[in-house]
Amino acid sequence: GGTALNGTDYQTVPRTDGQPLPYSTIIPAAETSVAVTVIPIDDSEPEQAETVVLTLYPDYAREAYSIGTPNNATVTIADNDPVTTDPTIHAGNLFVSDGSGSGAIYQFAPDGTRSTFAAGLSGGLAFDQAGNLFVAAGDIYKFAPDGTRSTFASGGSGALAIDSAGDLFTGDGNAHIYKFTPDGTRSTLATWTIGYDDPVSFDVNGAGHLFVGDVYYYTHSGRIVEFTPDGTQSVFYQEQIAPFGLAFDSAGNLLVADPAIPTNSPSRYVAGID
Repeated sequence: GGTALNGTDYQTVPRTDGQPLPYSTIIPAAETSVAVTVIPIDDSEPEQAETVVLTLYPDYAREAYSIGTPNNATVTIADNDPVTTDPTIHAGNLFVSDGSGSGAIYQFAPDGTRSTFAAGLSGGLAFDQAGNLFVAAGDIYKFAPDGTRSTFASGGSGALAIDSAGDLFTGDGNAHIYKFTPDGTRSTLATWTIGYDDPVSFDVNGAGHLFVGDVYYYTHSGRIVEFTPDGTQSVFYQEQIAPFGLAFDSAGNLLVADPAIPTNSPSRYVAGID
């Protein structure tokens, strides 16, 4: 909880030009107001409600205006985050990460019975072939099949994916994509330039190619980037898409969950490779 930080918890945008609000904004001649939009930034950190205070100050250099009272307004970013990352299935059980409150990971049995698998954390979920569950929640935690929890590696948040060799891929919410070998050694797979900034979804296809969903929050648009096993990257798909969830089916087709699509429309389908 507490006061939200500009650029970390939210972005401010004047009118509809899509640019960040500077320290000052201008009310054009013949107009009496200017609209300021506060856009919360989604992240993988469990947080309480936070406040944003907008305050008007006079131009002391010109002293052209007097500011009335009250000279500020307060808005609240509510603690109502949805599920933070893709759910995952293991041995017929569904595992879901819940980012609300202090966070929790829930397990749903085939009959729909829900139990709390782990409390106090949330983040990306992925199982390796040995049945270990990995959770990316600031640090990466490993849950052995018997439920024993350990810290696998430092760094990493949001979605993650594991390939058939046991290599783990995740991001840090700041344009970096990391690869962790099974012993926890970390290397930087990619650092993206300003423009797109947040890898939000990961999956690996049958050929061992890593696919990463990337979203640019100012416009809620994005792209899907493909990495071959040797690290070569290319843009696999880029249109009006916000790929917050990626999954391959058994035929090698890539399915994309896009929250910008109306609720009465299907999720997007992109033909993949196997």
